Amino acid sequence: MKKLALGMTALALLAGTALPASASNIQTVDGRNQETAGNVTVRGIVGDFDNTVDGPSPEDINEWINVTLPVTALFRTVNHTDGVGQIASVNYTLTNNSFMGVSVEVGAVTATENIGSLNLLRVNEINLIENGQIVTSETGRTLAELTGNTGANDRIQFSFNGNAALSEDEVNPSFVMPLTFSVVE
Repeated sequence: MKKLALGMTALALLAGTALPASASNIQTVDGRNQETAGNVTVRGIVGDFDNTVDGPSPEDINEWINVTLPVTALFRTVNHTDGVGQIASVNYTLTNNSFMGVSVEVGAVTATENIGSLNLLRVNEINLIENGQIVTSETGRTLAELTGNTGANDRIQFSFNGNAALSEDEVNPSFVMPLTFSVVE
């Protein structure tokens, strides 16, 4: 009996330190209000956490993130007139596989090469490069807020647009477009 009581005490201590309590996750039983009992709803995760189905949230909320995106993308110039070409690309798809909603933010491009000829390069309506220079912005760079995988808006298409100065020789600009994902609660 002592081993069982000790084991239950250890389990209670472990459970109390494993999950943080928030104001909406606590209750107070107050005898002054003729309250003498409380209920605790217990949920668990047995095995590997599956972020594609409904279930309790893991300790690290970022474990909900599960997004499929292309590894590479390509744009090119079309409609060449007066030394300027319009930038176009195919549509690329970004899909939220998670049960939870996910916000997608576009960071400032990195690892740039040969971007001087790009007068304006955007992904959807977000400016990435202007006049051959990286556009940096701390706000307003949300590409999408995707619903969970059971919603109607669990994916977005993106493409590149803008214009570039043409030269006699082909120029091959390249860069890395960082995307940051966060769970929408």
